Amino acid sequence: MVRYDNRYTIRLNEQVKDSLKKYCEEFRLKESEFVRHSIEKTLVSEMQNVGRKPEFPTIFQTA
Repeated sequence: MVRYDNRYTIRLNEQVKDSLKKYCEEFRLKESEFVRHSIEKTLVSEMQNVGRKPEFPTIFQTA
């Protein structure tokens, strides 16, 4: 398991929180990893949309 020094706190409404929990339980995923990958994927996509390349190693395709 990789440990990260940085921490963000986010607020979710109850329905989103419950859906995330159920989804991760059903597919045996760790919620923190799911959220981390989702944020990274969205950030890479948004950066590409404005013509920037990520300045970090990513598992998601870059153009």
